Amino acid sequence: PPTSEMEKEAVKELAKMVGYGDRYLGHLTSGGTIANLEALFVAREIHPNKAIAATSNAHYTHRRMCHVLNTKFLEIPVDENEIPDFNFIEKHAEEIGTIVVTMGTTGLGTTEPLSKILDIAKKHSIRIHVDAAYGGFFSLIKNDLPKSDDWQRISEADSIVIDPHKHGLQPYGCGSVLYRDPFVGKFYKHDSPYTYFTSEELHLGEISLECSRAGASAAAFWATLQMLPLNNSGLGTVLKKAREAAVQFSDLLKESSTFQLFQEPDLDIVGYFRIPETAKTSEINKLSQSLFEKGMNRDNPSDSYHLSLYKIPVDQFTARFPNYKADTDYVQILRSVFMKEEHVGFVTDLANRIGI
Repeated sequence: PPTSEMEKEAVKELAKMVGYGDRYLGHLTSGGTIANLEALFVAREIHPNKAIAATSNAHYTHRRMCHVLNTKFLEIPVDENEIPDFNFIEKHAEEIGTIVVTMGTTGLGTTEPLSKILDIAKKHSIRIHVDAAYGGFFSLIKNDLPKSDDWQRISEADSIVIDPHKHGLQPYGCGSVLYRDPFVGKFYKHDSPYTYFTSEELHLGEISLECSRAGASAAAFWATLQMLPLNNSGLGTVLKKAREAAVQFSDLLKESSTFQLFQEPDLDIVGYFRIPETAKTSEINKLSQSLFEKGMNRDNPSDSYHLSLYKIPVDQFTARFPNYKADTDYVQILRSVFMKEEHVGFVTDLANRIGI
């Protein structure tokens, strides 16, 4: 019972953060995948004979969960700038029940054009599910983001997934799902002969596909929010510094003659690559792999660094950078994630270590 109350308080703060107000339904989950499964489960129950659509930028979990739910999945094409094909959505509007909009891809932190998709969806009575597993907490500093207009309208989404184990400073095992209309609780209703209730309120186990869950993650997240509340002067300060670090690093890349910024960061993830002597995609791949392996060398910790690699389809890459010859199926670029507030003090050091 105590951790159930903690969970309710923490979820209330999440709902407030995204602008859901006092009327909503939500709970914590064991992670983002289960949270998205629950949201898509509700989407299927509301539109049982319609497809769930998402762009090719969306996390692979959506296609996988649609398979689990035996629901048709429709992939919305994107252009070289990762902008969804709005004409495709209009053309297939009659067969779409729900559109997944990703607010912060796990690859490069890209936020999709929620405002435009909302306008199309409302015209055709299509539900909107926002997968903000990665980017959700950036709602706290939405006015400081390049696509703030989209963040301003996140409260119009029918459901939202946010992962406290990303920017909420929790370990794995803590996700969350929120619904704008508490009426969807009817899809979870069950009659269990051994479930006991201590009040007339809807029981947390009744609004979850997982049913019984450990209270540890609820207690941990609740405790974190006592120290860093969901506002500008609380957790927002951490996100501002993370965003500041990403912008600073991007600015250094734009001034560099040896590195190329792949795209302006929407959140705190920066994609980039070393400029090769020969304009071939294979040469970019070799340089990225070499820099990645060099950074993992722990013989000299003062010169080491940690980068990750990110693969982009070659046609998408060459559409942005047409001067490169495509001699590979994909282009492997470098990826830096500035998730921690202390990263803002490491930007220059990182740039020096990788040779910007």
